[in-house]
Amino acid sequence: MIEDPSKAIKEDSIVEFELKWSLPKEEENKENEDFPVFDDFRLANAKYLRFDFEKEAGKKVLLTQDFTLGKGGIFWDGSYTLIKYFLSEVHPSLNPEKTSVLELGAGTALPGIVLGLLNYEVVITDLKKLMPFVQKNVSLNIKPNSEAEQRVTCKELEWGNEEHFAGIKQTRFDIILGLSLIHI
Repeated sequence: MIEDPSKAIKEDSIVEFELKWSLPKEEENKENEDFPVFDDFRLANAKYLRFDFEKEAGKKVLLTQDFTLGKGGIFWDGSYTLIKYFLSEVHPSLNPEKTSVLELGAGTALPGIVLGLLNYEVVITDLKKLMPFVQKNVSLNIKPNSEAEQRVTCKELEWGNEEHFAGIKQTRFDIILGLSLIHI
């Protein structure tokens, strides 16, 4: 077993993710070229994406994608927007070590991974077919035997499945994150 699985990835197979992110000011016109334009599929064919969270979490986050898994196997811009919003607007008022988070339908698990690196107690969930994928992304970023590894858990959760809910509803969550959970 490779101690740090991310070291086995060739650097030239990684796409650096860049998106100018900020909350728009009321007076800004949404047509302004500085306002981010989201296109969730523009990077769908990239095998690996790297996100710079050095300032917030002291680390760059590496994610793999697998479009053969469907919508849950690709990175969605909304997950980046969600975690950036959380870090700028919510995180400053919380004590991570005393805050538990449930991430529903995690897919690539970007928010849960970043929050785990910041010492939140995190349960990352998705469907059974996506769990090996979710766990791979977690293991690419969270070192074995680290404090973060002790605080991040991946669990299968199919909505309506009482067995799955039984294992989750024993925990009281302070924050529940859900993004793009329903696709029509």
